[in-house]
Amino acid sequence: MDTHRMRFFCTIFMIAMICTTFCSVEGAYAGTGNPLSAISRYTAQSDLKTALLSKYQNNYSVVELLLKSGMRDFDILCRLPDNDISNGVLQNLTKRYYPHFSTILLLYNSNMKSYKNLNE
Repeated sequence: MDTHRMRFFCTIFMIAMICTTFCSVEGAYAGTGNPLSAISRYTAQSDLKTALLSKYQNNYSVVELLLKSGMRDFDILCRLPDNDISNGVLQNLTKRYYPHFSTILLLYNSNMKSYKNLNE
């Protein structure tokens, strides 16, 4: 009888853990329309590294410098405000320039500055 109770308790415990994991992951991205915030940092870094190695081949110091700069810009992009205008601009730029985060950030800042100037 004790074995059955222990299995039952373990089963209930595992179901509770799975539910809380799904709820916390879903809550982390709920309401976030920023397309870059849905990409893990590991995936972004891996994609950028592959693109840089393909372009700069054996120039490892350049790849390392651009990778560090790109990941710093990725972190900035992930923290941008969550609103329709910002998300629309990011969506467009991400489709065209992913995984080049420095380019995306530069063009994002330029687009947002123009948007503000046009709406003053």
